[in-house]
Order: sequence, then C-alpha cells, then structure tokens
Amino acid sequence: MNDNHDKIEKVASALAAVWRDGGVLPVMAEEWLPVDMTEAFAMQDALHGKLGYEMVGWKLGITSSAGQKATGIPHPMIGRLYRHVVQNDPGRFPASDFRRPVIEGEITLQLGKALPAREIPYTDDDVRDALSEIIMGIDIADTRWDANPMTGEVSPIVVAADNGGMGGFVVGAVIPDWQNIDLAALPVQVEVDGVPAGELWTGDARGDPISAVCWAANELSRRGLGFQAGDIVSTGSAHEPVPATLGAETIVRFSKSEVRVTLERV
Repeated sequence: MNDNHDKIEKVASALAAVWRDGGVLPVMAEEWLPVDMTEAFAMQDALHGKLGYEMVGWKLGITSSAGQKATGIPHPMIGRLYRHVVQNDPGRFPASDFRRPVIEGEITLQLGKALPAREIPYTDDDVRDALSEIIMGIDIADTRWDANPMTGEVSPIVVAADNGGMGGFVVGAVIPDWQNIDLAALPVQVEVDGVPAGELWTGDARGDPISAVCWAANELSRRGLGFQAGDIVSTGSAHEPVPATLGAETIVRFSKSEVRVTLERV
C-alpha cells in the first residue's frame, strides 16, 4: 500500500460527496492537498472509481509552453469528460450546476482508434494515425473546491485532483478542412451576447494539440489506462479564458464555423 493511500482516499471521498450531492468543498489543510500532479492524478483516479460515471473522453489543460511557464508545471493537466455533463451544440446548461464557470473554446480531437496502455512511448505520429476528425468544443471549466483558480486561490495541482476542473462540455461540428490547417494559428474568437471577449492565443500561447494528446496518451499509459476508440480529447483553451456570464449566449468561432453555449438562469 502506498504511504499516501489514506490521503488519496480522504480527498477522493470528500470530492465524490460534492460531485454527487452538489455544493462546494472547503480547501483542506495543506497536509491533505496533493503535493504534485502525480499525487493529484492518483486522487482523480480514486475519485473516478467512487463515482463510476460513464466517460466519453478526456479534457486537457496547461497545454502551452506559456501556460506551463506561468504555472511552473512542466506538462499538461488531464481530466475526464463524463457523458452526463457533455451536450451537443448548442449547449444549454442550468447555471445552478456550476460555481465559478469559465468558458474555453478548445480544439478537440476525436479518435478513431484506441491508444491503450503500453510500454513503448507513443509519438505524435501515433496520435495522427489514431485521429478520425477534429471538432470544435467548449469546455466549461469549474471546480468543486471553494476557491477561485483564476485568481490563484487554489493551484492547478489541487484543481487536477477535482477531475481537472471539469464542469461541462459542448461538442460542436467538425472543423472544415482540418487536415490542412495549422491548428496553432487557427483563429478562435469569443463573443458574449455579441460583444467580443477573450484575447486570441496562437503559437506558444496555445500549444500543439497533437503533441498535447501524445503527452496524455503516455501519461495514461503510466497509470495503466488509455484512450478508447471514439474518445474525444479537448486540448486546452485556444484563447484567454472568459468567465461565464449567466443567461448570456456565448459563441466561440473557429475561423468561419461556431459553437454556442448558454448557462440558463433558473
């Protein structure tokens, strides 16, 4: 048994309770918080075991070199996409399902082939070979911790334990001509009730979606997990994240195509 088994179980059980029952979880004393991403991912895996929710894929964050430099974390973050919090475009979610929701338009890969756990590291070419299409997505990032990640009240490592900050997700249409597009330069723009919001990120500020998914395939292999055929994998925000405006329609445009979401007041 790992020396930190009791710690992992305590945090996972506390998070599972608020996932099931709603509300927020006060940030625990420092000795109970994950010390690094490896421990956070172990808590996330234990949380998933307690919830048993059906998955449709995975979400990534901190996928750019700029984001990793800013957070001091030298690799991306990963979390699970659960079927019951994923909708097709246009997404309409009750605002009461969220706490501090943030909108992130994300280039999302759909896999036609599985990438199971294995000893040999995956390469970018392996990911390209497994890829079936690239779609538009909106990640509604959130956390069940009673703290605001956007203002630094809680670290990305702690958010990673809470399923990587998964709140909701909207699946959009296939990005036209995705095979011939420079994904790091694809224009992605946000409008909230018709008003532009969120600075466009390109290049190092956005990162390479294929390389991000390759990292994820190898991280999952380390944990004895893997991608399934049909999984969708979001690859981090393509623009400055935008705090959600309750009742407003948010449109994320990927070049000339778009995906929409509204957090409805109830």
